[in-house]
Amino acid sequence: MSETNLQLFPGIFRSTVGGENPGFFLHSDGRVGIGNKAPTARPTWDTDPNSTEKNKLNVSGHTHIEGNLDVTGSVYGDGSNMTGVTLPWTQSTPNLATDIKYEGGNVGIGGEAGTEALTVYGDLNLKSGGQLKLNGQTSVFSNWSVDGSDIYRSAGNVGIGGAASGTNKLKVHGTVEATSFSGIQASDVSGLGSFATLSSYPTVTQTDFRWTMGGTGTTSHANYGGHGDWYIRSNHGSGKVILQDTGGNVGVGTSNPLAKLHINGSAGFTINTGWLTYFGPYSGSFSHNSNSSWGGGGSIYATSHICTQGYHVSGSGSITASDSRIKKEIVDVEDGAALETLRLLKPKQYKYKDEFRRGSEPVWGFIAQEVRDTLPYASQLRTECVPNIYELANVSASNVITFSNFYTSNLESNAMVLKVFDVDDAEHLVNITEVVDDHSVRVEEDLSEWTGSVDESGNVAAGNQLFVYGQRVDDFVFLKKDAIWTVATSALQEVDRQLQAEREKVASLEERLAALEANQ
Repeated sequence: MSETNLQLFPGIFRSTVGGENPGFFLHSDGRVGIGNKAPTARPTWDTDPNSTEKNKLNVSGHTHIEGNLDVTGSVYGDGSNMTGVTLPWTQSTPNLATDIKYEGGNVGIGGEAGTEALTVYGDLNLKSGGQLKLNGQTSVFSNWSVDGSDIYRSAGNVGIGGAASGTNKLKVHGTVEATSFSGIQASDVSGLGSFATLSSYPTVTQTDFRWTMGGTGTTSHANYGGHGDWYIRSNHGSGKVILQDTGGNVGVGTSNPLAKLHINGSAGFTINTGWLTYFGPYSGSFSHNSNSSWGGGGSIYATSHICTQGYHVSGSGSITASDSRIKKEIVDVEDGAALETLRLLKPKQYKYKDEFRRGSEPVWGFIAQEVRDTLPYASQLRTECVPNIYELANVSASNVITFSNFYTSNLESNAMVLKVFDVDDAEHLVNITEVVDDHSVRVEEDLSEWTGSVDESGNVAAGNQLFVYGQRVDDFVFLKKDAIWTVATSALQEVDRQLQAEREKVASLEERLAALEANQ
C-alpha cells in the first residue's frame, strides 16, 4: 500500500485519492464516507436541536447490495436514485410497533396512482369481519346486503340529496331524471295493479284505479270497461261518468250513452229571475236581481248560451223566463199597428241548401233579412258559416283547394275563414291566404291528414278530396220568432175586434131589415 494513497490521522483513516472528496473516509466515532467525507449532518428525522446524533454513512455515487438490506430505522430521501422505492414510508406515531404511513402523494395498488389518495386495480377483500367505514361510521354500509348480483338496503330508509323520510323508504330532495323508464312495481296494492308500465303508452294489468281520501274512507275509482271504455265513479258504485271509446260518446249517470253526450238523472237547482253582472267584453254596468225563483230537477245547467246546429228536441215543451219583475218600460202593443206589421211579413216556403243536415223537404217559415226590415228587434246578427260553396273539392300541395263548380269571384267579401269537413266528418275552420285562380284558393293550414275520397260504392277511401261547406260571415241573421208570435197575437186581436164590430153592424142591419119586412 502506497503511503501516498492512504493517510492516518488521530481518529481518522482516509484515502488521499479524491482530495477534499476522498474515495474512502473512516472516522473513529463510526461515521463512514465513501466517495466523500464522513457525514457530519444530523438526520432529517431528528428534530431535537440539542441532539448530537449524526448520520453514519455518506455515499457519493451508485451503491449495489448483493443480498438483503436490513434497516431497523428509517430510509430517507426523495427516492430519485433508489430502485423500487418512490416515496418514504414511515411508522405512525400512535402505534410505532405495528402501523405504517405514507408521507406524500397518492398510492396506486396494481397500477398507477390516481387523483385520489388510494386507487386499487382489482378486488378489495375485507377479511375476518372487517368493515368499510365512512368518516368512522360503520352503519353507512352495514345495512346494505348482497343477493347474487343485486344489492339492497336491509334496514332503515334512504334519502338522496337530504335526510331520509321518517315514514317512506325513499325520499329524493330534488328532481329525478331517467333516460328510460320501464315501469313501477307495486305488489298487492288494491286498485293499482301488479305492474304499471310507462313506455310509449301507460298501461295497467288490472282494470281498476281507486283514490281514497286519507282518514275519510271516501273512495273514487276509474274502471276500464269491457269495450275499452273508461268508467269514473264516486264511492265505487254511484255517480258514474263513462268515456266511451267505441263511438266517442260520453255518458253521465249511464253506462250506455246513446249520443255524443248522454245525461241520465237530474239534480236540484234554482233559476233566479234577473240577470248576472258581466265583466270583460260587455260594456255598461249590470246589477244582479233575484226576486223570484223556480226550483226543479235538471240534467244540464248552463249560465250562457246552448248552441246546436241541429234541432232542439223536447219531450215536454219549453219554458222561458218572462216574469214581470225582470222587465221594465212595459207598454201595450197597438193592435192596429201590429196588424199593419203582420201584413208586411212575407211567409215563405223554401228548402235548405244543406240537405245533409236539414233534409230536402219543403219548409214554411220566414226569410230573416225580410223580417229584419219589418221587425228589427226580432232579429240578431251573429258570426256563423253559410253553405255558399257546399261541394267536394280537390286538395293539392297540402294547402291548395280547387273547386269544381264554385267560382272564387262569388266569395263573400271580408270573409276569409272556410268551414271544411274531413273524411271522419269532423268540422275544421281554415284561413284563406290567397285566391289562386277562378276555382282555387290557398289556405294557411296543412290539409294532408284530413283528405280522402269516395269510391264507386260510396265508401270513404284514401284520396285528396275535402268537403268545403262554405265561408264564415259576421252578419248571419238569426230570428227571435217569439216577436213574430207577439205581433201575430196582437194583430189577431185587432182582427177579432174588427170582426166583432162588423158582427154588431150586421146584427143591427138584420134587425132593421126584419122590422121593415114586418111592417109591409
